[in-house]
Amino acid sequence: MLKCYSENSYDYLYDIISNFVNWADSPLDKYKEILSSLISKDDNLSQDPSAIVPNIRILTTEGTVDIYFYSNAFDRNIPDAHSIYFGGPHRGESCLIFAVDGDYIDLINFDLHSAAEVIENVIPQFTNHIWNEVYSKEE
Repeated sequence: MLKCYSENSYDYLYDIISNFVNWADSPLDKYKEILSSLISKDDNLSQDPSAIVPNIRILTTEGTVDIYFYSNAFDRNIPDAHSIYFGGPHRGESCLIFAVDGDYIDLINFDLHSAAEVIENVIPQFTNHIWNEVYSKEE
């Protein structure tokens, strides 16, 4: 299990999210293969077997973090996330959503094909949201 606030754990989380998002525009079979490879190399990672979308599960000392990726979330009903689903994405936008211990916490809509947006905004912002949520559980 990942010790949440050990040295380098923020960087570890950032790297996981970066890998998860940066390969997301690959064809689905290739993306699933990349995720499987990433998961097989790390004891802290697994997947939510009940999810129908690409996902990654991070086991931490403060809870289980599930991250889900919707490639085109426009006009999609995201299961069980109604409590945080305010304002849907625009046509063609993707969505990242995360839950901690099964409770949906936050989501971010973005244009997957805008590398600058993904690198400069989405990955850091999403990492910070997860980091802050897990940190609040530790206190």
